[in-house]
Amino acid sequence: MLPTDKASNILLYPKEFKINYSKVPCFGFEEQMLAQHLYILSDEEIKEDDWFIECIDNGSVNAPHYSINKMINPKYSIEEETYSAIGINGDEHTCGYHNTKKIIATTNSELLEHSLTREINGFSGHIPLPRISQDFIEAYIKSYNEGNVIKDVMVEYKEIVDEVGRDKLSSGGTIGRYSVKKNLKIRSDNTIIINRVKEKKYTADQMKEFAIACCCVSQVYGDRKSALDIVNNAFDKNYPE
Repeated sequence: MLPTDKASNILLYPKEFKINYSKVPCFGFEEQMLAQHLYILSDEEIKEDDWFIECIDNGSVNAPHYSINKMINPKYSIEEETYSAIGINGDEHTCGYHNTKKIIATTNSELLEHSLTREINGFSGHIPLPRISQDFIEAYIKSYNEGNVIKDVMVEYKEIVDEVGRDKLSSGGTIGRYSVKKNLKIRSDNTIIINRVKEKKYTADQMKEFAIACCCVSQVYGDRKSALDIVNNAFDKNYPE
């Protein structure tokens, strides 16, 4: 979640540590009420025209930028890449490759897919980035106000398989070569499918089986019996029946 100087439906009240959703977009008011937007971030590779957020060393983040190209930074080794970017307010900026996160969905309608256009009512225009559904916005606000900020989510992707060529076989036939890529699943209203990350809980027996398996793998050429004894003794001591 990041602040915006434009009107938004998501309003943060810093003193109360609460968020409200307004049906009518509102501007922030000094430090009493701050307009906000939600962003879903990914570690995916940032390509030309992608929107991204730069994370600063002190833990803060810059306003969204979109990448206009990727270049090698001459000040560092050849592996150190930087993005030449333009900010949401039109400012030019250079961002470090390792400090960036790609924006894959947002409540900020100003962020457009610069490389994609579509025609609406006879006018051609850029497609907005995928949106965050109203259901998730409400769930985020409820969780935030209860003191449980949602920091990690799972989003659904679909696999697209394309034939990229065919190779000849010694038998005289051919076999296809395929590439598989993953695209976000996007509903007809341009929202993505978001699921909460659920904490996985394991029983003592499940953890014991996992520990034994790890010990056996790590001691393939050692004494397997001693590895099993170590695990069994540790679990019997800490998880008595």
